[in-house]
Amino acid sequence: MDFQSFSPPCTITQHPTPGKMTNKTKPSNLVDERKRTDDSLDAERDRSRKSLAETKLQTQTQTDDDIAKERAMADNVAETNRNNADLSRKEHRFYNTQIPPQSHTLDDQLLRNERLEVYAAVELERRNVDEAFHNEREVQGALLEMIITQERSLTDINLRAERTQTDSEIDTSSRQLNSEIFEHQITKTSLTTRDEFLAIFSHDLRNPIGTVSNIADMLLEEEAGPLTPTLKQWISAVKTSADSALRLISDILDIERISHNNLALNIKPNSIKKLFREASTGLLLQALEKQIDLQFIASKSSLDFPFDFDRISQVLSNLVTNAIKFTPKGGSISVRTTSTDAVLTVSVQDSGVGIPRNKSKVVFEKFAQLHDKDRRGLGLGLHISTMLVQAHGGNLSVVSEPGKGSTFSFTLPRDSAQHS
Repeated sequence: MDFQSFSPPCTITQHPTPGKMTNKTKPSNLVDERKRTDDSLDAERDRSRKSLAETKLQTQTQTDDDIAKERAMADNVAETNRNNADLSRKEHRFYNTQIPPQSHTLDDQLLRNERLEVYAAVELERRNVDEAFHNEREVQGALLEMIITQERSLTDINLRAERTQTDSEIDTSSRQLNSEIFEHQITKTSLTTRDEFLAIFSHDLRNPIGTVSNIADMLLEEEAGPLTPTLKQWISAVKTSADSALRLISDILDIERISHNNLALNIKPNSIKKLFREASTGLLLQALEKQIDLQFIASKSSLDFPFDFDRISQVLSNLVTNAIKFTPKGGSISVRTTSTDAVLTVSVQDSGVGIPRNKSKVVFEKFAQLHDKDRRGLGLGLHISTMLVQAHGGNLSVVSEPGKGSTFSFTLPRDSAQHS
């Protein structure tokens, strides 16, 4: 199968590019909100108009009452003064008998005329004051109405500007949302296509490669007859390559399971000695080929612990395989355990090349490589191991110094069953 030329069918649903938002395309909730705003504004203006009219009427009534009271008080004072003057004049006449009666009559007539003129002048002045006061009220009312009209017009202008800006922002957001929906549809289609591809990948590749590995096993066991040393070497190389391909396929499928939360763990009490015994079967052969001293040392306090046996075997195999890969010929690797009542710690220490300081965190990322030109794998082993340990509720870390080796350690809590 040519993976580079693989191009699975892809169906993409096109979404129309959003255009200018019109009243017909505005969300109904926005139209309803604006109608409620307009109704509320109209109601508030009616209340303000009624309140202003009532206040104006109360003020005018109070002013008129105050003026009437002041005028009544002035009239009372004037009337009292007139009565006192009349009384004084009568007394003067009573005691002064030399003034003839005709003079008294003439004086009374002149006084009455004078008083009538004063009454007329006061009445005219009051009418003038009332007219001026009325005119002043009219001018004040007109000015107030003009100010209110201007303020309402300014409010309407600001409201229209705000709504225009809101429409523009909604239009932009709508365009972005439609664009994101379109991109999401493409991504969703791509992911679906990728899942289908991985299903084909796992089914169509694992079976034939697994068959190659099984046939290589049978040939190495000489079931088809004795083999020459050269043929055994070639068949061993075939089996090693087939097993490596199967491991890469399993790593890719594990990544998919983890990313879709489809990773199921079978956590139960397991023996650390059994874990080391089964893990060392194939790893010791790899170490022997590079003349590397590989030791598995389990402390007495950590002989049994709850975990998923197959998955932790996979983690341990990844860590030791990496250690063998980056440890030079004649080096050493030790696998040790320590434990408390709550946590089991497994450490893989090597005397290899070490990890540069700027790579100590990068190595746990997907498709990470220690060196840019290093292609001795997909760079998934440490990432998958991290995910598997975290699925148990533990943590995977590294302590390393370039040229002096590395120590990878992972922890497993005793209550890891709660995380499965």
